[in-house]
Amino acid sequence: MNCYYNKRKLEGNLNEDRNDSGKFAGGLRKALFGVFSRRFCAGRFFWCGEQAADFGGIGVSQHLPLRIYIGLKPNNIGAFRLVDFKEFTATKFKFFSINFKEFNFTQVFSHINTIKKAKQGYDVYIVSEIPVSCGLNSLGALSAALSLLFYIVEGKVDKNKIDSWSGTMASKIISDADFNLVFRLAWKLNAILHSGYCPPIRAFVPLVWSELPVFCASEKIAKKENFIEKIDTLNYFAGSMDELSNSKN
Repeated sequence: MNCYYNKRKLEGNLNEDRNDSGKFAGGLRKALFGVFSRRFCAGRFFWCGEQAADFGGIGVSQHLPLRIYIGLKPNNIGAFRLVDFKEFTATKFKFFSINFKEFNFTQVFSHINTIKKAKQGYDVYIVSEIPVSCGLNSLGALSAALSLLFYIVEGKVDKNKIDSWSGTMASKIISDADFNLVFRLAWKLNAILHSGYCPPIRAFVPLVWSELPVFCASEKIAKKENFIEKIDTLNYFAGSMDELSNSKN
């Protein structure tokens, strides 16, 4: 995705010329055919601090030109449920199905259905360019995109407001109430997918835009028990290297 987080990149025009193969674009349209709404977020890699972040230290991470897409299609059961998860392999130019039962998606959607207010339910379709379980933050990007879509269809966050985040510095966006609503849910979902704990940077980086690496950390906690319940009140800080270099904004 060339690492951009703006209206073009958030909305994800599946017909855009992304220098992707026609087979990928066609397969993606087929995989998400008939969905009501879709969003995507990028993967990322750590420059440093991957292990330190897990212990309350600072992680420094950067976007990858790879996306994870999530599509929603209305259903008649009044709940969110995952129905399909596919990964695109660039080396073979083909899609293959992911056994999502290996992950904690049951708990993820149980949490979402607990907090949802709208009566409408949705079937969830996931397509990933990011290799799953390879240390490239596929689950962080998935959690971020799912949180974005959830609050859009719930009517809690306006799409135009989300588009405006692309022009906001990482160190400033953390004071935005709507951003925090989306981010903290993404953080919770990512923690569920990581068996109850994860640092904030994994959910934060897919939601912000920066040409250069982004850093993020939260206050240290003495115990990780019941961590998900603590996320709403944990303090965190973040910024980007382009802010420090004054290269933009």
